[in-house]
Amino acid sequence: MRGMRSAMTLLAAAAALLAGCGGDDETAPPAGTPAPSTAPRDGSAGSFPQRPQLVDDFSDPGSGWPRAAYRESSLIVDGVAFAPRAIRPPERGTLAEVVVDPPAGGRAGLICRAAPDAGTGYALLLGRGGAVELLRLAGGAATVLKRIDLAPNERSRPALVRLACGTGAPGTPVTLAYTVNASPYGYVTDPDGVDPGDSARVGLVSRGGPAAFDDFALSLAG
Repeated sequence: MRGMRSAMTLLAAAAALLAGCGGDDETAPPAGTPAPSTAPRDGSAGSFPQRPQLVDDFSDPGSGWPRAAYRESSLIVDGVAFAPRAIRPPERGTLAEVVVDPPAGGRAGLICRAAPDAGTGYALLLGRGGAVELLRLAGGAATVLKRIDLAPNERSRPALVRLACGTGAPGTPVTLAYTVNASPYGYVTDPDGVDPGDSARVGLVSRGGPAAFDDFALSLAG
């Protein structure tokens, strides 16, 4: 059931991402909007398979994540934990989702197009009060690309977060899509896509204390 839910929500996210090919910062049509027949603009994620390539409910401590982080069918992360799959080529589009309970006074969520040291990439971070930030990481420095506060009816604990990183060579535009629970999809285009190196990573991130994660899923663009 968990894997099926993840697959369905990822497909909805993929459809919404394909539909949202407009400006640098906009709201997409509702999740589940059918994908158009035309391909998205350069820098968007592309099309995704019907099922995620990686689904993990963290019930198996041998599934490839840091073993010390497993606890009662969830993953406890304080810092960054990468999924057990490198992304090659590094500019390949990714679509990830996870259920997260952020730390008190901190933020947690997803990271994509990341370098092995996590100093480069894009991160979607959620706080318990409903604050959401989309960050651009480069050389260890963080730039806020977008910040919003969820409406009360869009908040929950734990929360379901989704982050898509589009295609695009380093230095060219990369489109990002993000959503939390039932919030509308937001889109931001970074005109200067980060360079993760020879391969990129997708994973979980927490700042300000340990966060609990569950039901991770990852799709790779075709």
